[in-house]
Amino acid sequence: MIDAGFRNVEIRSVTKAFPVGSTTEFRESMVKGSAPIQMMKKGLGEELWREKEKLALAWLKETLPTLKGPLTSDAWLGVGVK
Repeated sequence: MIDAGFRNVEIRSVTKAFPVGSTTEFRESMVKGSAPIQMMKKGLGEELWREKEKLALAWLKETLPTLKGPLTSDAWLGVGVK
């Protein structure tokens, strides 16, 4: 950011917790909140997306333990003055 002309640059950690009640709800929130997944969904078309969606959900149910409580996600945000 400094190379781009910003000053007083700080990097801040932000943690967000989001509740998850089931594997299906987790997948739905990931699809809804992820631009790359939305782009893939749009590019695949409805029929192929439904096939991939079934595979993804089956894999998640097999791989993830029963989800209890919130999951957290961390982000690093750069803040500066231009």
